[in-house]
Amino acid sequence: MLALLLASLSLYSEAMLVHEKPRLEQEVDQLAASDIEPFLTRPQQLAFAALAFDLPLYGAHRHPLEFYAAGKDRITLPVVTLLFVEDLSKAYAWLLANRYSTETVDEYAGMLHYGAANEWAPPLMALHIPDNALEDPAVKRMFQRLRNTAYGFIVLHEFGHLHGAATEEQADLFALDIMKRNSEIPLGLLLYLEAALYLPPETHPVSAPRLIAIANYLDLRVLEFVEGRPDRAAGIQAIHGIAGRLRASAAWLSDAEGQRLWAEQAKKTDVAALRPRRQ
Repeated sequence: MLALLLASLSLYSEAMLVHEKPRLEQEVDQLAASDIEPFLTRPQQLAFAALAFDLPLYGAHRHPLEFYAAGKDRITLPVVTLLFVEDLSKAYAWLLANRYSTETVDEYAGMLHYGAANEWAPPLMALHIPDNALEDPAVKRMFQRLRNTAYGFIVLHEFGHLHGAATEEQADLFALDIMKRNSEIPLGLLLYLEAALYLPPETHPVSAPRLIAIANYLDLRVLEFVEGRPDRAAGIQAIHGIAGRLRASAAWLSDAEGQRLWAEQAKKTDVAALRPRRQ
């Protein structure tokens, strides 16, 4: 855990987090107003309107993937976590749009978890993402979908806990039940869960049953996710693909030898090995 604490401290300077905080506060407020609140039931809207979002620079455990609910109406979203998820979204979008493998993102998360301190670097630098990545309209659109659905899942998961969901699985399904109402493919859900798989947070552990429960929900409710989309066939394929990836991750969690080999490889990984590679 000490390694992860130091990683979160060294990924971004405190000055950078202070600088980014007002922008990220606006992003969260805009997300809540446009991507969440319109799709809530009336009682949920009343409860959601009473929420307060706290954005400290770091969370209680200073983990790069940390968020939690507090009291009855407060959700804590550390700036370091929002910025980390945003940068992962940029990396995924650029890699996918340019037909590069996203395995380097998983390797990067493993490097943070197991690697040497002198190899820690923020996602965009470590993954060799160009500074002008978002100038490509296709990359920008995909980035926004990834980031917003990742943020949306995080906020709604915590809203679920405040709304009576006692377990991680219950909070996940609560969040997905709302997310499917806006007919958006939950690509950011996959991004977040795979990052958390290789960079496990204490507050929201990723387990095989949790991943399988999400995969089952996606497969069973796939038509509800694409109900308002013009590209229903592509949407159905994408959601089944997300479910399949989650099932593969669940199987990996049950493979002790595979995890041991992954840890050994991650300890040897450095940023030079994370250069974009073809799928």
